[in-house]
Amino acid sequence: MSWMEARHRIWKNVSREASDEFARYLDLLRVKRVDVTQPILEKAVEVKATYALSVCDSWIIATAIALDATLVHKDPEFEQVASTAKLIALPYKVRRTEKAKK
Repeated sequence: MSWMEARHRIWKNVSREASDEFARYLDLLRVKRVDVTQPILEKAVEVKATYALSVCDSWIIATAIALDATLVHKDPEFEQVASTAKLIALPYKVRRTEKAKK
């Protein structure tokens, strides 16, 4: 889901070519892609039912929880699951509404 979310945002905000280039760079990294398993599915259902997260974010956090992995993120919405998951927050992105206020 993280891969899909990153690629679609780059495609939407920049171009398909940039999204394809990003995918090629991802293939060079020592990143393990994790596909869905029954435990991840069950955890994603639980997360979506009990927290105010998008479907995509529910899958992402469920994967981290099921694998006992640390989720490195820059989205304050993940903070609501801090008691059930290991999180490392990077500097948060500035929302468009916050930019408009400045």
